[in-house]
Amino acid sequence: MKKRKKMKLWTKVLIFAALAAVSILLAVYIQIFVIGNTADVMSIFACNVEYNTDKIRIIVDQTSSATGIVGCKARKKGDSVYIKIRETLVDGVHQYNGSAKLELVGDFADVKNIYLEDGINKKQIYPHDYGKTIEQTLEECTWIGGEWETIEVKD
Repeated sequence: MKKRKKMKLWTKVLIFAALAAVSILLAVYIQIFVIGNTADVMSIFACNVEYNTDKIRIIVDQTSSATGIVGCKARKKGDSVYIKIRETLVDGVHQYNGSAKLELVGDFADVKNIYLEDGINKKQIYPHDYGKTIEQTLEECTWIGGEWETIEVKD
């Protein structure tokens, strides 16, 4: 009788441990491959920035081939706009691209500087002379595909 109770207890413990392990692995998968992490500013570069008072268009690319861009977060503080690029590991299931076309909309009349940031470091991408318009960059860089991702930016 005691042996059966011990077996039932161990069975319950093993099932609980297996469920906990699956839950942890699922959470890690979602964090790494679905939600994404903030990209290091040294691994992201702006191919071009186009700025006016109500819209900022940016083409960004990565130096890493193992990650894809899944989006960005942008905020305006004073006369500057700060952009965090989110990236994820390429997993073969999702179709993430290493480049992105970002369109920020908002009131940018007083903006003097635009930065890429990662929470620790920042890199100024505007003002900067890229030497080409966005359209010229897109013609030359045929790997940059997809639609413009529109992000609303508020103070």
